[in-house]
Amino acid sequence: VSGIYSPHHYKLGRFEVAPYGQSELRSVYHTREVEVKRLEALASMNERPIDVFISHDWPRGIYHHGNVNQLLKKKPFFQKEVLDNSLGSPANEQLLHLLKPRYWFSAHLHVKFSAEIRHRSSEGPQRDSDDATKRSALKSGDGTAQEQTTEESATTEFHGMESNDGNCPDSNPNVQSLTEQMTRFLSLDKCLPKRRHIQIMHVEPSMTTRSSTESPSAGVENTPWLEYDTQWLSVLSQTHEWTQRTRSPVNLANGNVPVTK
Repeated sequence: VSGIYSPHHYKLGRFEVAPYGQSELRSVYHTREVEVKRLEALASMNERPIDVFISHDWPRGIYHHGNVNQLLKKKPFFQKEVLDNSLGSPANEQLLHLLKPRYWFSAHLHVKFSAEIRHRSSEGPQRDSDDATKRSALKSGDGTAQEQTTEESATTEFHGMESNDGNCPDSNPNVQSLTEQMTRFLSLDKCLPKRRHIQIMHVEPSMTTRSSTESPSAGVENTPWLEYDTQWLSVLSQTHEWTQRTRSPVNLANGNVPVTK
């Protein structure tokens, strides 16, 4: 998901056309509902779990699944938005809990932050309740929240090379392996000296078999390959009418996209 969330432009079409004016220079990088609704259709692809999801903006509420107190020490001006749960994108939050990818990587807020999200089968109300409890603890200054998030951060550590360390540490046996109901989130800092802006990770794909019915040539089976995703092409085809260059809200009908193979 590209760009950041803005309620003023979220439901509008992609009306920006070069050369951009001052207003279009800002609105062009705002996420649109059309893009989110298309991605929601991927939830029906149960046989092919999503390994990696990338967004510019953080999912809203992600800070309550990591060490939020440490985050606020680094970025104290985030506190008001954390307390009223307005930091990040509500659209990305919705995608996070619907698609449940194994990894989610973001940028935008210029700070390294990791979190671990354990999804529940009926997590909507419970998630809201949990986040509200953590916000209440932050407001009251209760140390319980800090202890809890510190404990969580110990199990959500990411391993790899950072900007000020050329060594790649061995795997930590205390870090639990991912399950289908777990997402690990990571955001990195700005690309500047002495900032934690780079990390190398090895992600094993959940699916390694070619979708093609053709038998691979000898010696080719274990080599990497790229291919078009037929389900995603189906989504784009069936929602082509949603691609509109209008300043008016785009009519998404019921917003449900049947995905065909």
